[in-house]
Amino acid sequence: MYLGILWTQRNGNADPWSGNIDDFSVWDKGLTQEQIKQVYTGNMQSKENLVLQLTFDNDSDGKVIDSSGNFYDGKLINSNNPPLPPDPIPASPSGGNNIQFSGNKFSEPWEYIKIDKSSSLEIEGEITISSWIYRLNAQSDWRNLYDIPGAHLLEFSPTGGFDWRAENNNIDFN
Repeated sequence: MYLGILWTQRNGNADPWSGNIDDFSVWDKGLTQEQIKQVYTGNMQSKENLVLQLTFDNDSDGKVIDSSGNFYDGKLINSNNPPLPPDPIPASPSGGNNIQFSGNKFSEPWEYIKIDKSSSLEIEGEITISSWIYRLNAQSDWRNLYDIPGAHLLEFSPTGGFDWRAENNNIDFN
């Protein structure tokens, strides 16, 4: 899994994320309306079906810690640990740290997070992904939030809309 870059196009335009990310979480089921409300307000107590949780609050030495208990820790690539958010920036509702990527367009090195055990994140069936994001200037280009090669990805258009794409079936949902 890659957070902050479109890995499947790494040899072309990788559409790197430009902005901040916090509390990136993945569940292997569809959450109920009440559970979504709990996630939104920061009151989700249960870790049942939680596959991945990156809070960016306990990271060190380039390692991004998975708080779900599944040990899908990630590695920061070409980024400080963690980058400080710019001033002023809206605070993440949960407080704590968040990570910022510059979104260098065609010029490498791109900044992103790589999670090696990504094959376990190729969830079939229902899935819920949640995150707090703050998008910086996209320079009239698409920007990728995450990519699970061979499974699915989420990218944002230049106007702020988004596409969720199931790569294995080449299906786009806007």
